Amino acid sequence: MVSIQLSQAKWQTKVQMALQNGSILMIESIGSDLDPMLDPLLSRQFVRKGRSLTVKLGSEDIEFMPSFKLYLQTKLINPHYKPETAA
Repeated sequence: MVSIQLSQAKWQTKVQMALQNGSILMIESIGSDLDPMLDPLLSRQFVRKGRSLTVKLGSEDIEFMPSFKLYLQTKLINPHYKPETAA
């Protein structure tokens, strides 16, 4: 399991590694807004290329392993997120 915060340095590379390895990723202490780089992942915009699935994070296409799991944790009492984030 990989646990990160969006305020950490190089959190993007940790997200990419978790996607490629099929790890469990927990993003902790998120605020009311999420980084727009995560939008394709949160809205499940996966593209099949050959036998693999890819997702576009930033300017790169990252290979996605089906065993990947994403958990979001916030300290906000009543957070309001986009519907694809809440689902």
